[in-house]
Amino acid sequence: MASDLFRPIESRPVFTSPDAGVTWGPFPLLRVRLLVGLVVVAFGLGMGFMGMLSDTLTCARSGTASGQQPGTCLYQSGSRSSRDRRFALADLKEVSVRHTETRNKGNVTRWGQLVLRIGDRELVMARELAEHADPHERELKSFLDTPTAPQLRIQTQRQMPLAIFALLTTLAGLGLLYSVLSGRRRYRCTWDALAQVLSVQQEWPLGVRTGPPVTLSLRKPVDVEVDWGHVSDFWTHARALGARGGTPQVRLADGTTVPIASKPMIGYQVHLAAAEALRELLGCPRRTLAEADRIQSAAEAARPLPPQGMQGVGGKIAAVWLGSCCGSLAGIFVGMLLALSVGHQKMSDPAGGVFFVGGMLAGIAGGIWFAWHFSQNPDLR
Repeated sequence: MASDLFRPIESRPVFTSPDAGVTWGPFPLLRVRLLVGLVVVAFGLGMGFMGMLSDTLTCARSGTASGQQPGTCLYQSGSRSSRDRRFALADLKEVSVRHTETRNKGNVTRWGQLVLRIGDRELVMARELAEHADPHERELKSFLDTPTAPQLRIQTQRQMPLAIFALLTTLAGLGLLYSVLSGRRRYRCTWDALAQVLSVQQEWPLGVRTGPPVTLSLRKPVDVEVDWGHVSDFWTHARALGARGGTPQVRLADGTTVPIASKPMIGYQVHLAAAEALRELLGCPRRTLAEADRIQSAAEAARPLPPQGMQGVGGKIAAVWLGSCCGSLAGIFVGMLLALSVGHQKMSDPAGGVFFVGGMLAGIAGGIWFAWHFSQNPDLR
């Protein structure tokens, strides 16, 4: 017996005005891809922010530099202006470079940090390549040894490779977000019963139209079905089928079918609802029980299923574990960005505090909910 979704409709005269129509879409929001895109963009922006940071030291013996008094030095941290420090030039007792090394696949990179001994305290500037830190040391020592030198300004190196990596990462995240936005399109179908023409206008969010409508000549439409398939794009793995999708297509009296779009779109119920609405708009005749059962069987076969391997005890444990791990990492990263931008903390400060712990706990809770919801329920939108 056919369900209510595929209940035959009575044949009736059609008095459809040229403005009558139905809407196919918007299509399901790719929530996982949206989340990944937002995380990637946030990560790229955070890396770009850190890559563009630099510390500045300005010293003046005469005149003014950056609005400071003669005989003083001003240290400005690139990450937060509230940590600026002023001190007397006479208190600067010693200058040195603290060297470190990093290794990656046999490649050794030498780093240096300019260390200023001010009285009995040390001021350590941002890390930069040793080939930049060593000249800064020599420049500052020469300034201290030359009483006639009026002013000096030293700025640590910005991490341009990190900034370039951040730019590429941000562009990749924006590409993911664009693919999510493209799924929010809709197709407005307007039926002119007198001319037997269906006009299909594609629209993006906020009603933005990308071009003129496509007109389809439909002589004696008898039914509307969904042509089920899979939707692939640039981000779909080459060996994956892609998300479940479909396209409503109109079957004419001569047996030919006319799809209302050139490619399938993601979703399930959105296509079934559009097909039934379009069928009513076109005034298609009553379906036979055999036709209704056939279409219902095709829809049941295309019905999305929960992710395989995640329904047992092991799958549920894996979902909680994966959600807590990924959520904690995302929460810690967001907390770190908030600590740097809002909390006025330094990269060298120890991890902890309300931003670190709060971000981690919020990330764990959100990650578990997210992983459980999407691993245990089929997406029937």
